[in-house]
Amino acid sequence: MDRLRINFSRAGRPALTNARLSTLTRVRARSIRSFAPLPAGGTALTLFRKTTVSERTDDARNAPEDRPAGARLSLGRRRLFGLVSWLLPLAVLLGAELAGRWRGYGGYPPIFRHYGSEGGVHWYGTNAPGVNSFFVQHLPHAGGMRGFAFATPKPPGTVRIVFIGESAMLGYPQEPSLTNSAFLASMLQDLWGPSRPVEVLNFGALAMASFPVLQFLDAALDHQPDLVVILCGNNEFYGAYGVASLHRAGASPAAMRLVRAARGLALVQWLEGRMAGAPEEGPARPQRAMEAMAAVRQVGPTDPLRRAAGRTLGTHLGKMVRLCAARRVPVIVCTVPTNERGMFPIGLDLPPPLPAERIREFGRHVDRAEASLVPDPAGAARELQAAIALYDQHARSRFLLARAW
Repeated sequence: MDRLRINFSRAGRPALTNARLSTLTRVRARSIRSFAPLPAGGTALTLFRKTTVSERTDDARNAPEDRPAGARLSLGRRRLFGLVSWLLPLAVLLGAELAGRWRGYGGYPPIFRHYGSEGGVHWYGTNAPGVNSFFVQHLPHAGGMRGFAFATPKPPGTVRIVFIGESAMLGYPQEPSLTNSAFLASMLQDLWGPSRPVEVLNFGALAMASFPVLQFLDAALDHQPDLVVILCGNNEFYGAYGVASLHRAGASPAAMRLVRAARGLALVQWLEGRMAGAPEEGPARPQRAMEAMAAVRQVGPTDPLRRAAGRTLGTHLGKMVRLCAARRVPVIVCTVPTNERGMFPIGLDLPPPLPAERIREFGRHVDRAEASLVPDPAGAARELQAAIALYDQHARSRFLLARAW
């Protein structure tokens, strides 16, 4: 509805105060809104009429601004305020990060620690805090490398072989003298004699997936290896940075790098330290690291994490080979061995998805099999085959069946 205000002067000649003079002839009065005398003796009559959309648009465009001058922000100021609204939280986080760095948080300890130098030779040793920084969970006794020192540059004429991998490469739980690296060093020394010294540096670590092993190799290549031997793949599910040890969103190589970078922030490390409980006292039990990570979830035979584990292992092994090729260092990639005899499956066995009576029957078969495994292996095998016929995705029953055979 458009309003026209007509002022009638004493002379009887209307004085139009509305800007739209051309529409006066089309005005059809609907109602008289007001009728009042003017100060000069005239009369003001307000009429109403219907207006079109185009007319209202023109009125809005041509109408003077109601707000005071300077109240409307320019485009440049609006952009400036938007930029400040984005930068202010970042500045707060940056300040918190710098404060945390000043307090000693942030970053990671090195994998190999520099202990000193003498006559141009630098001495390094394996560094447990750097190795254990790959454990996302706060475990009282995490895995680690065996402690030993080595020199860089290596002694003249020395052949240096580097072993990289997880606990299978480390030789856990054997003594260092009974590991594969010790056997290789002895055999090569017997073959070459004292005229050709040999070093076999075993950088295997407990409970590690392939992502940390890749970082170990990247650091080890700075210390002049003549050959690299890689053995990993046993811990792709529940090892440090295994696909079942991280959130499902972290089950990819790119996400693992992002998690590693985020955990290196001072603010994140401060929060982790506040949330961590007091460490347990007593002797170290490296197996606890795997046990604690295995309790995170169950990985069934058809779980998509199985394919994710294969992809991450392939990606990281490929990067290891390319790193060695870039340094012109020969590399041997070993196949993953089967588990040792008597090593029980790691993880959780959830109850079979069966009716209650079938679950009880399944449990009776497994219990009788365990009781008769030593005195009557054949009878135990029959009980376990009956249990597997009820539910064929139970890791414990299949493990016991293999023991019975």
